[in-house]
Amino acid sequence: MKLSPRLKAAADEVRCGKKIADIGTDHAHLPIYLVENGICTSAVGSDLREGPIANAKINVASAGLSDKIQLRLASGLDKVIAEE
Repeated sequence: MKLSPRLKAAADEVRCGKKIADIGTDHAHLPIYLVENGICTSAVGSDLREGPIANAKINVASAGLSDKIQLRLASGLDKVIAEE
């Protein structure tokens, strides 16, 4: 997956082996990139709107990563627990 310069800059800040929460995931490109490239073992993506979560689910499923990336309809960190 090719990331926009903004998302690539964010990805470059993630330490290898860490789990991430992508708040406002929109299309889930960042978590997909991080998991596909072995930077993260798993990820959580959340978004406030149903449309972006629906699009993110399609992208995650297309990448074959539904078992590693969880997506949640939520405001900010509301549905992300600390261990994730």
